Amino acid sequence: MAVIIQPNQRGSRTFIIISVAAALAILAIGAYYLFFTPAPLIEAILPANLQSVADLSGLQFNPQEVLQDEFFSSEDPGRSINLPVIGPNSLGRENPFAAF
Repeated sequence: MAVIIQPNQRGSRTFIIISVAAALAILAIGAYYLFFTPAPLIEAILPANLQSVADLSGLQFNPQEVLQDEFFSSEDPGRSINLPVIGPNSLGRENPFAAF
């Protein structure tokens, strides 16, 4: 097996310079768009049918009005939800990887 040593070619240095210049140009363009262009506002991004959600911020909420409404007062106050009693041993399966 023979080893052939060739002199440095001039074209490889030119390729490196062009590659470095292209990489710097891409970084400069990316930095410009990242730091110097104005950010789009959320109103410009939302579709027209979702822009009406901004109207909800103007609504006033009065909890007394809701509590005095006959729909909520007509419910049976004695009704309760029976939740299961959870003890220290019933928090999960003994072996979570066991078959069901």
